[in-house]
Amino acid sequence: MGLKDGQEGQRLGQRWDFWKKDCAALGVSWDRQRYNDGYVAGLGEFCSCEKGFDSGIREEYIETKAQFYTCQKDQFISFSRGHGLAKPFVDNPSLSKKINPYKIDYLQDAIAAKAKESCALK
Repeated sequence: MGLKDGQEGQRLGQRWDFWKKDCAALGVSWDRQRYNDGYVAGLGEFCSCEKGFDSGIREEYIETKAQFYTCQKDQFISFSRGHGLAKPFVDNPSLSKKINPYKIDYLQDAIAAKAKESCALK
């Protein structure tokens, strides 16, 4: 649960009550430390250069999911770098295809590969 929340860029503690109720309904004990450990790991993925690249391909605003407030400064710098690296590839047909003026099909495997390649360059 913590891993998922971190990967989605949720703020720490934002969904604790929700998860505690879910655990109670299932008869599972709530382990806040385990949640926090998972959250930190998930946030590392969310705040990465690769995730920034993905966000850049989709032309999302950097602050849309509150990366600036959620990620630590060095993580945000990495995310922002990836976002910027994506700009030349926004209309690349090997990464996305416009279905109509309102719908774009993002080719996630291709985006992930290009993000990994781009972010590896210094």
